[in-house]
Amino acid sequence: METKVMIVGVGGAGCNIADRVDAGINPYPYKNNVRTVAINTDRQSLINLKSVKDHITLGKRGRGAGSDPEKGRELAIKAWENGDLDMLKFTDEIDYDLIIVIAGLGGGTGTGAGPVIVNYLKEAFPESTILSVLILPDSDEYGEKTEMVNRGLVEFYKLSDSLLLIDNSKIVDRTKPLAQAYDYANEFTKEVVITILDICERYGNPNIDFADIQTVFRRSRESSRFAFISSLEFPTEDMITEDEIRKKLLDLKQKTAIHTFMEATSLIVASFHSGNLPSQKVMELVETLKSEITRGGRAPYVKRGDYIDPNQKTVKFGIIIGGVQVDPKIADVISRSLERFLGEENEGNLEGNKGRLI
Repeated sequence: METKVMIVGVGGAGCNIADRVDAGINPYPYKNNVRTVAINTDRQSLINLKSVKDHITLGKRGRGAGSDPEKGRELAIKAWENGDLDMLKFTDEIDYDLIIVIAGLGGGTGTGAGPVIVNYLKEAFPESTILSVLILPDSDEYGEKTEMVNRGLVEFYKLSDSLLLIDNSKIVDRTKPLAQAYDYANEFTKEVVITILDICERYGNPNIDFADIQTVFRRSRESSRFAFISSLEFPTEDMITEDEIRKKLLDLKQKTAIHTFMEATSLIVASFHSGNLPSQKVMELVETLKSEITRGGRAPYVKRGDYIDPNQKTVKFGIIIGGVQVDPKIADVISRSLERFLGEENEGNLEGNKGRLI
């Protein structure tokens, strides 16, 4: 069964990344299963996108939100009330399995309008799973932005089924021109989408489908709503060693604001190869990942898939880990916010759930 995916870029960073992702998946056979929409308050930014054709401008003038989240939120709410967001429903009433919302935090549109867009999507597509991919600002952009970033992060957390964080302060390549320095965010997000579609759209033995991915997101709430989604690629099977696996994982983990895999709730591993990959190598990778998770004393739910393509030149593993722990500062912001929220709802009755908030 085809997996239908909608990618929604919100704000300048979100739209630019969505545009690069849309262009990047063009060569893939499942391109027609993916619809990409760009939403921004800045009409000029939308006009300059190269790949995405479906645009929604928030606000009649399209002059941006001026880095003001409250203005971004207000424009998004007005667009909802005026029916401008109904373009997201399209005309053929497609039931999307997965909706990926991409937004940068710290600006006016991604931070302010983004959660409103997610809320609209939850109402318009109640059966869809919503994954928010959020870009944290570079280190020199914080200061006054810190509170805006934190507020946006908490709102996305409350509304999304799962979240993936990319930390610009750790991935920027300062040797490149500014226009190219943040390319990793584009590439990583594209890899997230391709990993999910590779797993869902190819048939394996054993096989993994989108229901298995939904299980990961559902179970992750036992620990946190944050997920790790990416792939590990090796030129040859001989390169698949515990040291190489840990080295690649550490590099990816540091760039995605993940603090630890310890006590994650679920693990999906899909191996893609030409047909000669020894099962021992697959098990070595799975056991290495499990050892990263079970240091906390709890073994995760594990699902493996195996996909053979005689034309594949490398060995690639698609990996989805649900319930990962992010940077403690981020976790603390969310925990404190949820405590206040639940305190208002339940008059302080938190003790039984406090350990499950993040």
